Amino acid sequence: MTASPATPVRRLNLRPRAVLWVVAAVSVPVFLTGALPVAAAPQAALPVPKLTAQTAQKGGPGSGSSSRQVDVLTATREEVTQKIQELDAQYAEQQGAVAQAEVAVGLANEAVGRARARVTLAENEVELARQTVRAYAVEAYITPPAEDALRVLSVGQADDASYANEVIKIMADDRHKVVDILVGKRKVAADESATADAAAAAAADQVAAKQAQLGELEGIRSEQESLAAELDDRLDAALAEAAALAEIDRQMAAELAAQETALRKVSAVPSPRVQDVAVPAGAAPVGTVPANGPAPTDPTTPNPVPGAPAPTSPPRTAPPATSPPPVPVPSGGGVSVTSVGGITVNVAIAGQIRGLLDAATAAGFNLRGGGYRSSAAQVATRRANCGSTYYDIYQKPASQCSPPTAIPGRSMHEQGRAIDFTSGGALITSRSNPAFVWLSRNASRFGMYNLPSEPWHWSTNGN
Repeated sequence: MTASPATPVRRLNLRPRAVLWVVAAVSVPVFLTGALPVAAAPQAALPVPKLTAQTAQKGGPGSGSSSRQVDVLTATREEVTQKIQELDAQYAEQQGAVAQAEVAVGLANEAVGRARARVTLAENEVELARQTVRAYAVEAYITPPAEDALRVLSVGQADDASYANEVIKIMADDRHKVVDILVGKRKVAADESATADAAAAAAADQVAAKQAQLGELEGIRSEQESLAAELDDRLDAALAEAAALAEIDRQMAAELAAQETALRKVSAVPSPRVQDVAVPAGAAPVGTVPANGPAPTDPTTPNPVPGAPAPTSPPRTAPPATSPPPVPVPSGGGVSVTSVGGITVNVAIAGQIRGLLDAATAAGFNLRGGGYRSSAAQVATRRANCGSTYYDIYQKPASQCSPPTAIPGRSMHEQGRAIDFTSGGALITSRSNPAFVWLSRNASRFGMYNLPSEPWHWSTNGN
């Protein structure tokens, strides 16, 4: 039996489709070796909170606000207390910012993990599609599509050419679909990879923001540390002043010591270093005192405050002939002192103090007071309240003694260069006191300056 003339025509109609499929099947392995295309943009933005570094905040490091703006030694207690409260508030606020940064970093890392998991899934699907395409390519090489068409045409059920044509079309379409699936999976994998890269970049931003927040927290903690050190110095000066003042006004001396000790206790004592703080759960509360206290400094020599040279006093009126001459009195600690108008002072400033007292007398003020105070008694008190080692006596902060006790040598009284003035037998405790007003206008002419927080205290350097 010979084939009908229509049969070769049907076969020729099938060849273009079969040839096209063969070309596609052969080109797929080459296509598979190429790199994944880079997607223009991720499919969807990841829900990662945005957190930016809050540097240069009001009152924070970098904004120019620091504890140095308040001279703790000379400021009033109200000013110092306000500074303590400001630092406490800044520290608490920044701890909250660090906690938020920690949460943001965690969420960003989770987003990266989810994105990477989707990339892995997409890549697995691409690999499955590749394997299917490879299998079809191998099949096409072993059994070319033309032979498939011949087998279909030889099947008994294929009684007419249209049925055979449809069967071959279905076979070709099935093989074309797997290529389309491969291309689609590759696109999905590329998009997921871009999304994961975006998530990783967002996570890196969150980590940088957290580091900035930690740096801000460390800056505030350093300010607290500086303020605490300055408050220790202030407490030392106040306790030394109270010790000297006790000879004149014991009640005022006790009040001064109690007020300054209370101020130091409520101060913002630094918490542990930032790298030791677990954020947010393990953060130590503000106001805790390290058990071992501040690290001691090198105990090779004592650290007394050196006395400033007395400034040259301006010309003044000669004292009355009835004024008693300075009377030398026993001194200790290498300080040469003398008595001027009943006030014991360093011999280096005796002349200017005589001029000041005479000028005050002429203005109607009877100024007296306490001047030089030996450090020997302070050393004995420190040994009893602070300990017997060199560090205990000369370097341990006053706040760590029980009760708080000033370091010897920190007071200008121990150099004979400070005076706690009384007027008419009463300590000058108010800046509105007429004697204080006169001193504020005239004392500088004689090289004496007031410590603003203590109206009665005048010295050669204002401390």
